[in-house]
Amino acid sequence: MARPKKEGLDYFPLDVDIDQNDKIALIEAKHGLEGFGLVIKLLMKIYKEGYFYTWTEREQLLFSRKVNVDINSLREIVNDCIEWDLFHKDLFNEYQILTSEGIQKRYVDAVTRRKEVNFYESYLLIEPQDFVGNSKIKIFVVNHDGNKVNVNINTAKRGNGQHQVDINPQSKVKESKVKESKVKNNLFNDEDTREIIESLVANEIVKPGGFTKTLSDDLDDIFENFKFDSPKDVILEAIKISARGNGRTWRFVFGKIDLWRKQGVKKVLDAEMFENQQMQQPKRTGNFYKPLRQEITPDWMPNSGSNQEDNQPLSDDEVERERKELEERIKQHKKQLEGGEP
Repeated sequence: MARPKKEGLDYFPLDVDIDQNDKIALIEAKHGLEGFGLVIKLLMKIYKEGYFYTWTEREQLLFSRKVNVDINSLREIVNDCIEWDLFHKDLFNEYQILTSEGIQKRYVDAVTRRKEVNFYESYLLIEPQDFVGNSKIKIFVVNHDGNKVNVNINTAKRGNGQHQVDINPQSKVKESKVKESKVKNNLFNDEDTREIIESLVANEIVKPGGFTKTLSDDLDDIFENFKFDSPKDVILEAIKISARGNGRTWRFVFGKIDLWRKQGVKKVLDAEMFENQQMQQPKRTGNFYKPLRQEITPDWMPNSGSNQEDNQPLSDDEVERERKELEERIKQHKKQLEGGEP
């Protein structure tokens, strides 16, 4: 009997500054550490199941008992999570599931080493092939009829009796699930955007024809909200650096741009200076820097000092004189320890 395919994760990435996220901060501000802890517990459960978690009365009762939190408090916290877009409101209202675009992105990124992964068409908020990079993973989308469609991340093919298609920005998979992108239909007529897409394709970060809704939403976010002096130039610089370092996924490029934004980068020169500073920092050999050991010397021992003339070689007579002085100090110190007179 074939071994059942695993859908969930054994571990998932958790940002060290997750509590700085506005959505998380709102939950913690209203519900305290109990709210924060429940969000983490819910993320653990979601990733254990895959990229979503069914949230009906049955799951609510079981989860409440498992985490030892009053059912009414649990429902209030989760409802606030949905209201503040920590979980996708439309998918919850229609299918009673907890998921989000960010959850699905991190899930795809975590399963790229697998041979294949399945998604339900109705639950998708992203284009999975945007986040697999050069992975050879097979992505299957289960449609409303229960049929599995093999999404070929390179080109659309038909063969062997199985229909293979590319998911594109106009796909009906998400039309009723995701808010419309602010990017207009004439986006490709914009010279800046066309240059960005050409650079992404030339550096093998996206495939030809691989301009998806996720990518368009991210570009829209950068142009409108990241406050760069010249967003196009900053994006092109991030693409160049990412390709040079084998970071050939849009997720990697976007992550670098977002890091620059957080560091106050406004233009390409700022980005170059930041990258140079990062390169000059000492490499870590472990998970932390080892602190320098500081020796504690007795009060009676003279300070070696740091003057250059103090470091000059001593003559034989000077060495002998200092040796005798040191022996005398040691004898006096021993007498002090023994209670004798100095």
